[in-house]
Amino acid sequence: MRTRDSVFASWGFVATVTFLFVLVVATAAGQSPAIPDLYTPADGSLTNDDTPAFTWESTAGVGGTYTLEYSQTSDFSSGVTTVTGLTTESYEPSTALSVDGVWYWHVNAIDDQLDESGFQVTPFSFTLDTEPPVLPELYLPETGSILNDATPQFVWQ
Repeated sequence: MRTRDSVFASWGFVATVTFLFVLVVATAAGQSPAIPDLYTPADGSLTNDDTPAFTWESTAGVGGTYTLEYSQTSDFSSGVTTVTGLTTESYEPSTALSVDGVWYWHVNAIDDQLDESGFQVTPFSFTLDTEPPVLPELYLPETGSILNDATPQFVWQ
């Protein structure tokens, strides 16, 4: 900003004023963080990775944490693995999920004031399938056979 005041002009004074604004976004005390959106494993997906990476949206804020739960029951009534105090928006199990089948998961955000978002109303699910398919057994044409047919019939079990 330059001044045109006669006193300052006579001294040759030019002033520059800089304002620094810092915006701090924080959750008001008693206000819960938003329920995080879940990302991966995607809802209804199929995977053969028995240590899938769970990822979700950041909503806990600075100093907040997350609680992840996963289970083979959609109501989390049994066989629940609970991981608390997560400070990032991802988790990869250090031990393999023990059983193939449908798994359910959800996440709770907890801010630095210990206000909780609560879990998702409907958890995500994914299907774990680590069993490779059975190799088919070829019946026709027989192994080592010589054919004079450009379009042979293949039969397998």
